Amino acid sequence: AGGSPPSERKSGAEAPPVSSSGTSAPSQAVDYSSLFSEIDQKKTGTVKLADIIKYMKARLESSVVKAAFGVALKLPGIKSKKNAISPSEFDVIMRLVSLQQSAGAIDKSITEEAVKKMVLPAVQLS
Repeated sequence: AGGSPPSERKSGAEAPPVSSSGTSAPSQAVDYSSLFSEIDQKKTGTVKLADIIKYMKARLESSVVKAAFGVALKLPGIKSKKNAISPSEFDVIMRLVSLQQSAGAIDKSITEEAVKKMVLPAVQLS
């Protein structure tokens, strides 16, 4: 009689529900800290830009990687810290990836501040 239910759900701590209406979504709706941790295997709190690119190339279309990092490398906060990207800069990079995926293009003159204010869907990794 007992047994486990057909769809064993874990307590919803992993993926937050995605709100398409965006009504009460905070500006920091998508949390990329677990992805950052995957890349930051030494747990130093920073990662090299080259490691992020390598990680993304394995999981995204090359055109998306090229477009997002082409813009990311022009942003002063990322350009100046290529060997020590913090979770905050990583978030900006992931937002650029999301923007490229959802809009198909990124305005080359976009600023870090503008990117941080955008409400974007989560990045789709393969």
